[in-house]
Amino acid sequence: MSNRPTDPVYPDISDDDLWLHILADLDAFYGDRFNLDQKRQAFTKTCESFDDYVPLERFTKRVRVNCVWNRRIDLDA
Repeated sequence: MSNRPTDPVYPDISDDDLWLHILADLDAFYGDRFNLDQKRQAFTKTCESFDDYVPLERFTKRVRVNCVWNRRIDLDA
C-alpha cells in the first residue's frame, strides 16, 4: 500500500495494511486517547460508509472524525 494522501484505497475491513496504516495514524494523532476497540470500531464504521475507492487522506480523516464522535464519555470520571 502506498502512503501518498491522494492514492485511492478500497475501504475493506479485512485489509490489514490499511488497518495498520490507520492505527499508526490514530496513535500518532491522538496518542492513547482511544483504546483499540474504539479505533477498530471507527475503522469499521468508516469502511462501511464507502462503497468504492476513496483517497487515502479522505479516508483517514473520516476515521479520525468517527473515532472522536463515537467515543463513549465516562460521566463518572
